[in-house]
Amino acid sequence: MSESITNTTKKIHKEEKMGKLLIGSLLGILLMAAGAFAANGDLIVDGNLGVGTTSPLAKLDIQNRSDASSRLLSRIEDLNAAGNGGTELWIQGNSNREIVIANIWTKLHLGASGSGTVAQSLTIDTTGNVGIGTTTPSHLLSVGTGGAGSDGAAWYTSSSREYKDNIQELSAEKASETVRNMKPVTFVYKDIPGYNHVGFIAEDVPNLIATPDRKSLSAMDIVAVLTKVVQEQQKTIEEQQKAYADQRKTMDGLNEKLIMLEHMVNDITGRNMVSSATAH
Repeated sequence: MSESITNTTKKIHKEEKMGKLLIGSLLGILLMAAGAFAANGDLIVDGNLGVGTTSPLAKLDIQNRSDASSRLLSRIEDLNAAGNGGTELWIQGNSNREIVIANIWTKLHLGASGSGTVAQSLTIDTTGNVGIGTTTPSHLLSVGTGGAGSDGAAWYTSSSREYKDNIQELSAEKASETVRNMKPVTFVYKDIPGYNHVGFIAEDVPNLIATPDRKSLSAMDIVAVLTKVVQEQQKTIEEQQKAYADQRKTMDGLNEKLIMLEHMVNDITGRNMVSSATAH
């Protein structure tokens, strides 16, 4: 026992010379950079504080010493020093699988990683907007960087020109063919039995409105196709109305000419009858 205490004391002295203070067993249960106790008894650490590690990577680094590649709680990081204005909390498991909670400036970020590079997957700003896949949510819920989101009452599909490429006008022929091959059905969802729906089967719709996995549908795609068909039908109706108006105008002209001819015939007939009576 005395030999163990002596070795521990030597270890403490050695660590203190390196600017560190070791408290606990030789396993390094608690390691911190050189610090001091305040007058009120609070512990002040100027450097990094490690629990279960002799090489803390951040202000507070808690590791599972039974598995060097696994950290129960790791890296409470002060980001002000890097000019980011906030704090990060890292929770790391084996093989760099990490969850990161970060408070940067006026936003709370939650991210995960499987390769050591952390992606900010979820963001909450001071207005309560939540972003998934975006760090600048513009809606109550924003998804991705394409402008899609919801304000609680309606869903907004991203449709700005700045998010799109290869823009081409949909032909009337293709839209009409798609509508002809769409098969509306009634159905109930297996998870919500007893509630009837009207719609389409993703596997059965024409390719123009099908999604790559043929498991879901975009309402905007269907609306665009129907809009084109309605526009063409309206165009046909207007052309037919114009043709009808032209025909009506022609018929009115013919009727006027027919009336004039009738008057002329009546005049000629009347004159002939007068001439015949005079001759007798």
